[in-house]
Amino acid sequence: RVAMDMGAELGAEVGRIAGGQAASVAGAEELAKMNMAEITEEKAIELKSVFEVLGVKVGTEAGLEAGKDAGNNIDPRVPIKEAIIVAREVAENAALKVKEMYDLVTEEAEQIGAKAGE
Repeated sequence: RVAMDMGAELGAEVGRIAGGQAASVAGAEELAKMNMAEITEEKAIELKSVFEVLGVKVGTEAGLEAGKDAGNNIDPRVPIKEAIIVAREVAENAALKVKEMYDLVTEEAEQIGAKAGE
């Protein structure tokens, strides 16, 4: 479940970035085809909606594909391996603290016993 969620998050982020890049490239390519000297302010306003539609179409297609690819290619073993390493470290640190406390209590008990035996 965790790996699926990670894949979905990663896929969404990669898809968003790839979609934005693809939309920018498509817009630049379309703009390069136009004669800039002929573009008036009114024409630029008209073209805005054309570029928005183009950006959404191209960006969505590229984003979906890149997102699926990223999500499908995530290796769930990597985060699981890292979680095991972290859990092991936490457990080892806790065991050391317990051992330190045990040693301290044992030392205190021995001192108390020694005083009592005098």
